[in-house]
Amino acid sequence: MDKETMNQAQENALHPQNHGSFLEKIDSGLNPIWLLELRTTLRSGRFFASFSFALFICVAAIVFALLVLASEHRVTPDQIGKGLFSTFFFLELFILCVFFPAFTCTSIISEKERKTFDLLITSDMKPHRIVFGKFLAAYTYGFLFIIASMPIVMIAFLFGGVSVFIVAFSYALLLALGMLFILYSLWASTYYKSTVRSIIGSYTMILTYSFFGSFPLVWLIMDYLYYNNLLLFFSKPFHVDQVMVVLIPVLSFLCLCILPYLLTTNSLKPISKNRTTSLKIFYAVSILTLSSLFCYWGLNYLNRLNIGQKIQESNVMFIIANSVISCILLIGCVGFPLQSTVPGIAFEKKPSLFPTFSWLLAPGAWSGAMYMGSFSLLCYMLILFFAGCLGFYAVGWAHQDCFITLPLVFWSFLFFVSVSCSYFSLHYKTEKGKWSAAITLVTVLVVFIPLLFPFSMIIDNKFQASLWNFSLFSPILCAISAVVKFEARERVNMNLFSQIPIHYLGILFYLLASLWISRKAVILHKKEILEVQRRKESFKRLQEKKID
Repeated sequence: MDKETMNQAQENALHPQNHGSFLEKIDSGLNPIWLLELRTTLRSGRFFASFSFALFICVAAIVFALLVLASEHRVTPDQIGKGLFSTFFFLELFILCVFFPAFTCTSIISEKERKTFDLLITSDMKPHRIVFGKFLAAYTYGFLFIIASMPIVMIAFLFGGVSVFIVAFSYALLLALGMLFILYSLWASTYYKSTVRSIIGSYTMILTYSFFGSFPLVWLIMDYLYYNNLLLFFSKPFHVDQVMVVLIPVLSFLCLCILPYLLTTNSLKPISKNRTTSLKIFYAVSILTLSSLFCYWGLNYLNRLNIGQKIQESNVMFIIANSVISCILLIGCVGFPLQSTVPGIAFEKKPSLFPTFSWLLAPGAWSGAMYMGSFSLLCYMLILFFAGCLGFYAVGWAHQDCFITLPLVFWSFLFFVSVSCSYFSLHYKTEKGKWSAAITLVTVLVVFIPLLFPFSMIIDNKFQASLWNFSLFSPILCAISAVVKFEARERVNMNLFSQIPIHYLGILFYLLASLWISRKAVILHKKEILEVQRRKESFKRLQEKKID
């Protein structure tokens, strides 16, 4: 052996080559939850039984549809191909609704029942990686279910009438809808406390989403197959409407997918950890982005109209924009103050250049109420900005000051609800108590009191606002009073004592009630903070004793 060979052998002995390093790097980068779920599920007979059953349903439905279409007279091959593809699409929607929730609706709750949830949480994996591993495993099963049907749908190509684009587009829609179903089923497995409730809750949500979400999907497929209105719309010269028709649904879908992912991740965190900041940032960014796009789209649409149509439709769009954004903000005004009472023992406030802004994003009932009060005011200012770009048109049937009073009615009501929910969160010690109080308050003000208006019109053929029917406490009746100008012959009087409009009194009531409840909520908040500080000090002393 020569000297060069000996040197090479010594170098290999000192620095051995790891031929499996590349595969080991790939294996270390994979999610261990995903690998574990795949190994346990793909080896079980239940998965292959359900997989075979789904394929059998697809084959049987396609054969049955083929026999029915072929037996009809005067049917062209193109119509047979389109009929087969339509049957396939409806069948895949059915498979999504039946099989996809079953993949994840018990994934977290089963860990708790097997007493392995604590081991999973105390591992080195962070909650977002655990959730992503569970989602990725379930989405892999669903991907196999959908892709396995591709050879079956290719039968439609034998008859024509179907293009490669519509097949690829339909599969993209199915995969996107399956991702949404899996994420909400995964959140249901963390929200509910038992397996039966988790299954019922997940299937209820999925069936609701599929009922309302299937209409636009079916319309897209049927329009492409039979009418081609959408193709004609996009074949026109470039316009902003073409961008908005695609951009707004895509962003809305992404928001619907991110929300259950954040909720599931936060539910795996301990109560003492920060569960609020990520949700608040997502809530603000998603609402501001979508509302800005809608307002810009509406502004662009109104600028193409003549002055008469612009005046009429700008008022209608202004009222609709305020009403829709109020319904969305009402969810945050109830949810954020009730999410956590005060920051827990383990929560450490990070230093920031903007301490007030960071405090609004921090967990806690009082910070959640102030956050929603500030954010809702920002949203209404955004709507007023776009209304100002149009010149604040006002028609004869609306009050001239409705552009100010209508946002004030909704904002004062939302601020009152958020402050009240913060008080409920600090006052009641159980989740059931504070949620029951908040839902009761909102239901009475938004549902029960406004029902007095149609009942009074049906029974007496008139409506008179008064203190006895609590009309000034309802934001809906106050909004009607701020917008609509009733004539005397209509037998509707929205003025209290026949002089003062109820929307002014409603705004005053909400603001004064918010200040009164805020004083009580601040006192309870300070007591809770002192209690948390006392527990922190006792916890530190206990740790010091253990170290000694």
